[in-house]
Amino acid sequence: MKKRSTIGWLAEFAGEKKSLYAASVILAAAGVVCSVVPYVLMSNMVTNLIDGNRDCATS
Repeated sequence: MKKRSTIGWLAEFAGEKKSLYAASVILAAAGVVCSVVPYVLMSNMVTNLIDGNRDCATS
């Protein structure tokens, strides 16, 4: 018996709702990317302050 992949099993499990499942995965990934943005902005601000630049609006 051939072992199914996890994605194949999930696609079979989703049935007729595959497009909604794919959309939820894409939106979850976008949410993770958006949650990283504040950390990137904060690191930019800290780097500017360490370099002596008190105007964090400019990079």
